[in-house]
Parts: sequence; structure tokens; C-alpha cells
Amino acid sequence: MLFIFVFAVKNISKIPFFNKIIASEFWKKFRFGSYIIFHPFDGFGDLKREKRGDLKTSSIISALFLIVFAIQIQVNNGNVLYYTGLLFLLLLFFVISSWCFTSLMDGEGSMKEIITATGYSLKPYVSFGIPILLIEQISGTSATGFANFLYKVLIAWIVLLLISGIIVIQDYSLSKALITVVLTVVGICIIIFIILLFINIIQEVVSFFFDGYQELPFRSF
Repeated sequence: MLFIFVFAVKNISKIPFFNKIIASEFWKKFRFGSYIIFHPFDGFGDLKREKRGDLKTSSIISALFLIVFAIQIQVNNGNVLYYTGLLFLLLLFFVISSWCFTSLMDGEGSMKEIITATGYSLKPYVSFGIPILLIEQISGTSATGFANFLYKVLIAWIVLLLISGIIVIQDYSLSKALITVVLTVVGICIIIFIILLFINIIQEVVSFFFDGYQELPFRSF
């Protein structure tokens, strides 16, 4: 199997279709994500100043991140729509909360740059999530603990990249970036609370009018 994989990798570049993809501007920006995850400060600096990445590629990386996560949930017989949707909302709330607090704290990054940096920060999971899942499935239950450890490493890696992105994109010190992360988490909790409160109010209003509508026939007599 290893021989087949190596053979495929060596010969895939000979296919014209894949040559076009590799030579495309999108592929260069996509591969730039691999540079960022190993050289975060230089990478995010190039992202901000030289525009080596863009919002479109970042969005595709984010979509791939959700797809890889969904595959993992499916393999483990979880509720794919629920957990994937929840993760998407957390990413959305993170971006909104981060933009709100960095705007108040004199950050230099725009909403577009925050979204782009966040997307590129998810690249470790895109690159290594499937290989870890394959190791877990091939090795069976004996590798479950090791696979869980590797997933935790990926999550920690992403968190470090997010902090690095805040430092570079917003031109913050480490301490200010850490404070921003804490405030961002608080902001996410506030957003969730407001949404749940709003949903509860809507349910109460609907229930009030529905109960009133049901009582109309009895009151008419």
C-alpha cells in the first residue's frame, strides 16, 4: 500500500490536469497555508503586507476544516449536522467577537484580515486530520488514545496560530493578544447568551399569541 501511495505521488505531477492546478494562483495561496503553520509570524506578516493569501482561499480552507471534522464525527457515529453546525457557529462567533474587541482595543486588522487569518490557522487540521483518522481506523482501538492525543495537539496548534495571527494582524504584544483571546471567549459567551435569550423571547411571544388564538372560540360564546 505504501508503495502504491509513493508511486501515485511521484506520477500525479505528470497528469496535465494536475499540472494546471499546481501552477494555478489558487494552489500557491493554498500551499502558503503550509508555510504559515510552520512559520506563523513571518507567514501572517506576508499575509498582511504582501497579500500572499486571500479571503477566497481562506474560506476554502475553513470549508475543508468543517468537512474533515464532519468525516471524523461520521466515522465515530456522531450527529454530523449538529456538531458541524455548532463548530461553524463557534467559528463565526469567534470572528465577530474578535473583530468587536480588537476594534475597541486599537487593533489594525480589518474584518476581512481577521477572517482570512482565522481560516489559514485551521490548516493543521486540514492537513493532518484525515491521516490521523486513517491511523486510528487501521490500527483499531489500540491507537485510539494516541489518536486522541494527536487531535489535542492539532487543537493546541490551531490555538497558537490564532494567537500568532492576532499578534501580527493587529500589531499587538503577546500580553495584549492573550487578553484579547480571553475577551473574545467572553464575547462568544455573550453572543450565545443573547441568541438564546432572543429565541426564548420569540418562543414566549409565539406561545402567547397561539394560546390567545386557541381561546378565541370559547370567548366568542
